[in-house]
Amino acid sequence: MTEPEPHTEIPLLDKDQLQMLVDASGDESLDLFMEILELFEQESVVKLKELRSLREAGSFDLMGRSAHALAGSSANVGGLEVWKKAKKIENLCKISCGEEAAACLDDLELSYKKTLVALREFARTGNLESC
Repeated sequence: MTEPEPHTEIPLLDKDQLQMLVDASGDESLDLFMEILELFEQESVVKLKELRSLREAGSFDLMGRSAHALAGSSANVGGLEVWKKAKKIENLCKISCGEEAAACLDDLELSYKKTLVALREFARTGNLESC
């Protein structure tokens, strides 16, 4: 994925990525996607907790690295909006705007919750139109 534009509206999910995941896994597509989604949830909960702790500690360099990891895993499962917001935090940390990055974390967490709901619905139905 390319870097997000600062004020560009972006869809919640990357339907092309979701379709690619389904196509790549053949007959077991939704079962495999559910496993991938469960791994994503486990890892992302840890990363979000880490981001909150790093924000409180003022460790913005490490916060940027954690945001980078969350952005990557979000992109892999089609979480486009989470990817964009995590990249914004990562990039702000890179240019020493840690306080501004910290202020974006609550918005990232809201996007994460919406994304999980949509990804779970996709895993349940396999319907990209409902996402």
